[in-house]
Amino acid sequence: MKRMWILVALTAAVAASGCRKGGETCDKFVERSLSCDGEDTQKMSGDEKSQYKVMMSGMCEAAFSEETGGAEGETKKMMLEMYANVRTKAKCVADAKDCAAAKACESSKYD
Repeated sequence: MKRMWILVALTAAVAASGCRKGGETCDKFVERSLSCDGEDTQKMSGDEKSQYKVMMSGMCEAAFSEETGGAEGETKKMMLEMYANVRTKAKCVADAKDCAAAKACESSKYD
């Protein structure tokens, strides 16, 4: 019986981790952004880094799920365009081999 509950818990954990659209890409994007950002993130306190991670992860995951919160018209169009840019940048940074390659993702062609 105990083994069954462990299996159920493990299956639920794996299923939950798969529900985040762009989750792995966003995780890599945020971690790489923190580690490669230089002085800006190095000066952050632990709480500031934690808040940065939550904010950036949320923004990235919203971009992958195209969450518009009921926006319509031009506002929705602008949000979707911004999300497309965030997805492109997140994928590039997540796939980067090092900080130099990640910084190249920040070039104006993605803005």
